[in-house]
Amino acid sequence: GHSPTGAETSEDSSILGTLTHALLERAVLGDVSRAEWEAFPFWAEHALGAARSGSIDPTLLSESWDLAQEFLGSPLFASLRGGSITPEYPFVFVPPEVGVPIVGTMDLVVELSDAVWVIDYKTNRHLDPREYEGQMSVYRAAARRLFDKPVELRLYGLRDGIAHDVVDRWPEIVSLLQLPQY
Repeated sequence: GHSPTGAETSEDSSILGTLTHALLERAVLGDVSRAEWEAFPFWAEHALGAARSGSIDPTLLSESWDLAQEFLGSPLFASLRGGSITPEYPFVFVPPEVGVPIVGTMDLVVELSDAVWVIDYKTNRHLDPREYEGQMSVYRAAARRLFDKPVELRLYGLRDGIAHDVVDRWPEIVSLLQLPQY
C-alpha cells in the first residue's frame, strides 16, 4: 500500500503501470466506462496476474484511470484515431546486421496510409527519455522491418502529457551486439 508520507511503494508503481497499460489496451479500441473500470473488471485483474488477484487499492484504479485519460484525450491520439490501431503489438525480428532474433511488445502501433506510429506509454513520475533510447531504438528498427513505411516513434509521459522524440541509437546497439567473426 501507500506509505504514511503518501509516497508510492515500488510495488504500487508496478501495479499502477500494469493497470494503466491494461486499461489503455482496451480503451484505445473502444469505450471503457469509469464505472466499469472502478469495479475492477476481470481483464484488469487478469493483467495483474494471480500473485496480486483479489482486492485492489481503489486509489490505484482511480489514478490509472486518470493517467489513461491523459493519453486518450491527447491531440496525439486524436490524430491517430483514423488509423489501424493495434495495442500490445508483439514482434520478433532478426536484424540482418546482428543475426539473432529480438523479441518484444510495443504498447501501441497505429498504421496510417503514409506512416506507422509506435507509442510507448510511461507512468514514471520523472521521465527521462534518454533512459529509453535503447528500447525505443529497437522498436523503431523492428517497425521499419515489419512495415514498409516511415516510422514515427514517441515515448508518451502519461503524467505530463508530453510525447517525447527519442534519439535513435540503433547503430550503437548493432555494434554492441555484433560478435567477432573467427
